[in-house]
Amino acid sequence: MNLKFTKAQMCKILEKYYKEQEGITGKVTIQGNAYDIGLDICSYRDVLVEMKISGEINLDGFTIPLEKEITVSELEMALNSFLNEFNQEVENVTFDKGFTHKSVGYGMYESTVSKAYFNGAIVKVKNKDKENRRIVKWKLKI
Repeated sequence: MNLKFTKAQMCKILEKYYKEQEGITGKVTIQGNAYDIGLDICSYRDVLVEMKISGEINLDGFTIPLEKEITVSELEMALNSFLNEFNQEVENVTFDKGFTHKSVGYGMYESTVSKAYFNGAIVKVKNKDKENRRIVKWKLKI
């Protein structure tokens, strides 16, 4: 089953995860920016998703400012901890990203402008109970 999370929902889940697990209170920002990837000869344009938490952590009574990049594996862990309450487990995370193209101008001054977009994450989940039941049934047949 696929679940779609918007940017705002992802930010709330990540902020809650970092507050509970690592004690970091702050704001999560998620952006999708267009980059040229590869060498000059065979490069291509893609949207890279940058996730970052900016906040502070309290260590031994000292409040220390913090800025940390969030990786996709950390996003998977946060979504796993969120979906554990609903007895679901994350299999795969992909991003809903790409380019929109728009024609600007008229006649010989017409050109196509590409703009990057990032709408959120598509999470493929599986039910924990179903998998456990299948294993038990398979073991009973032997």
